[in-house]
Amino acid sequence: MGHGLFPPTHRLALHCLGMHGSKYANIAINEADLVLALGVRFDDRVTGNVDKFIRSGKIIHIDIDRHELNKNKTVTMPVCADLKIALEQVLDAVPKYLHDDWVTKLNALREAHPFDIPDSEGISPQYAIRLLSDMTDGDAIITLGVGQHQMWAMQHYQAARPRSFLSSSGFGTMGYGLPAAIGAKVGMSDRQVIDIDGDGSLNMTIQELATCHRYGIGVKTMVINNQWLGMVRQWQDMIYDGHRAESDMSDPMRVKADDDLDIYPNFVTIAKGYRVAAERVSKPGELPDALARMLRDPQEPYLLDVIVEAESNVYPMIPAGGSYEDIIMSDADLKSVSKGSQGSNI
Repeated sequence: MGHGLFPPTHRLALHCLGMHGSKYANIAINEADLVLALGVRFDDRVTGNVDKFIRSGKIIHIDIDRHELNKNKTVTMPVCADLKIALEQVLDAVPKYLHDDWVTKLNALREAHPFDIPDSEGISPQYAIRLLSDMTDGDAIITLGVGQHQMWAMQHYQAARPRSFLSSSGFGTMGYGLPAAIGAKVGMSDRQVIDIDGDGSLNMTIQELATCHRYGIGVKTMVINNQWLGMVRQWQDMIYDGHRAESDMSDPMRVKADDDLDIYPNFVTIAKGYRVAAERVSKPGELPDALARMLRDPQEPYLLDVIVEAESNVYPMIPAGGSYEDIIMSDADLKSVSKGSQGSNI
């Protein structure tokens, strides 16, 4: 939710942390001498094993709600205050000082462990979202459903403005993306508003395309379509030894799994049934022009169905109950963990 508050290209930007956050952000917060926690709740998707989170550093937690203080994480100094007032006082009290050695270390970690775009014959979801970010200069209002696409968007869309990255976050509300985009577009009609959604999540509220058409609401819907409930499938593979149940979204009667004409459901046909312009792409070379067509008229509703690699996993990943020392960076790391190789990968 805080994407865009701090310039993503700034040399001090560490982007997101937590279960699917950057390796460098997770290392930084756990090895810092002091963490200034502003309006946070230390939920388990950020901390992992809370007892192993920031074990040696001091924590100053500022929140306007006193019930949030020392609730999930016992801190060094809890402060119940309005953030704006508190930060003004902090800035007056703390001298300006830049720890060059610390910044150098973090920059080295950032260069060593970037959010990768994997090599792929097809369209990788990471590439699709990064390209969208580049083509919009990070200036669009982005809304999200729930699933792998939500994590990839967090990692690869470089939001350049505050209050422009809308997610249901920990509520995990599948279907949130399209209705949220409609509301954002009505409220900010001059902005480009794009719902980055998954095929499973979009299926929950796709009927709202009718609202877009009937009221002329120019929402763009970019479907990251892998024919799976991808996050469910990823967890089934990791936790249940590949025993998959009710996570395959493709047509069980399909002729062959790689038949591009047999994508199920056919979002392009559905969108056109609602009289919303739509197209599908499945090759990397097709994507730039397709995105340009989608973005051409900010006031026209448009759906772009992007067929991506079917079984891509979201990395980095801190396993449930683990700490930043247990971070998994790739399928290769996952295989070593599944064979019983524990301990730090840093």
